Amino acid sequence: MYNTNALKLGIFGANCSSGRSATKLPERWSASWPDCLRLARMADEAGIDFMLPIGRWKGYGGDTDFHGSTLETVTWAVGLLSATQRMTVFDLPMSFVYGVVCLGCFMMLVRQIQVVWGNARDGWRRSHEVTEQIHPD
Repeated sequence: MYNTNALKLGIFGANCSSGRSATKLPERWSASWPDCLRLARMADEAGIDFMLPIGRWKGYGGDTDFHGSTLETVTWAVGLLSATQRMTVFDLPMSFVYGVVCLGCFMMLVRQIQVVWGNARDGWRRSHEVTEQIHPD
């Protein structure tokens, strides 16, 4: 990523079994640590700019259990960074994802407080009282 190449090339999803290919071929990608390490070193020597993992905890099941075997993204990234010289290995820590989820929950809570406060301020109305206030044109 830190070079003069205008086009950055990368490898996606090597930490998951089958990688990005949902196939039934017996020689599909295993995502074992020795395979990932060998791939990262070959990619680094070939000038590939980055590797980007997929954060999954459970496979899709079925005949091949697509993405059934995964290496945890942070540990995978740190291990590959220690084994390569020039490559960037990305990761999206789950703390970021949890933060976004917490923000969404907070916004829902704020909205509920606004509704309850509005009802307390305006007085609780029964549904027939609300419909009586609607005047058709």
